Amino acid sequence: MVSFVLDGAPVEAFGHPGACSEPADGTVEDETPITYNGTPIATQQSGILSVPSHGHDTTDDGSCTQYESHDVTPDTVSSSVSYNNYGLCIVTDNAGTDPGSGGNINITDSGGNDTVTETL
Repeated sequence: MVSFVLDGAPVEAFGHPGACSEPADGTVEDETPITYNGTPIATQQSGILSVPSHGHDTTDDGSCTQYESHDVTPDTVSSSVSYNNYGLCIVTDNAGTDPGSGGNINITDSGGNDTVTETL
């Protein structure tokens, strides 16, 4: 069973140097989620994987550099449940790719939703 993801659910972006907060933490953000029985669920249509400023490289002395923030549309969403032909966001690894590092962005938790799920 896989949980659908609420606005504010945590994400982690990988592929960064360890000195630069590997993984970089972020959230699912959706200003217009759909609602099912009062549960606001993020969709690929309006949801983003938002990762605030984080380092992508280090200097010779080990200090982080090349700081960037990213707002990425989820690539991996529900394949069986959609709204307006856009999949609902699900807890999954490889939900998107950090454009600065090329590493996976994983949705690590449903953000508190444990009642609206799908069976894969």
